[in-house]
This record gives sequence, structure tokens and C-alpha cells, in this order.
Amino acid sequence: MSFVYLGAVDFAGHATGAGAAYRAALRAADQRVGRLVAAVRSRPSGPEEDWTIVVVTDHGHLDDGGHGGREPEVATAWAAAGPGIRPGDPPLITRQEEVAPLVLTAVGCPAHRG
Repeated sequence: MSFVYLGAVDFAGHATGAGAAYRAALRAADQRVGRLVAAVRSRPSGPEEDWTIVVVTDHGHLDDGGHGGREPEVATAWAAAGPGIRPGDPPLITRQEEVAPLVLTAVGCPAHRG
């Protein structure tokens, strides 16, 4: 299991809102994630490996900056790729508390909800 933190999007959103700097940081983060995914998939043993890649944020941003409250653009900023996850299917993660069970399941630990 690996964790990678790409904080520039969050910093830009807080500092300038969802303007040009935010979009540039988002594009850069998307490219970085793309390079990470490509590196994982290009491993010599890649075809035999079952990788699950989860991209999460602590929140989305409002157009004017900040993260408000329960607005959809604030609460739905999740993505995942891996075995059993198909593009276009309903999202596996729609709330932050669903991140840990998805990760635990991906590494073979039974999800526990208390």
C-alpha cells in the first residue's frame, strides 16, 4: 500500500478559488496521477498484479474558494480504478467514510463498520 499526497490543488483552491490557478493545479495533478498509473501498469509483472488506485480529497471547492458545507461540488471529489471497478458504474465512494472500507477491501482486509 502506498500513499501519495498532491496538495497543490487544495492550496490553490483556498488561495484563489476555482479560477485559473486552481485549474492549472488540477491539470498538473491529473498528469501526475496519470504518470503514476502508467508506471504501475507498465511494471513487468503488471498483468499478474491486481492494483486498486483510489484518488481522494478531503473536500472539493466552491467556485469562489473555500469548501463550504454540503454542496455536491464540495462533497463529491472521489475516483477509483482497479479490479471490479468499471468506468461509468455508480461511484463506489460518495462519502469520506467510504474511503477506508474500499481501501481495506482492496488489500484483503474485511471491512468493518462500527
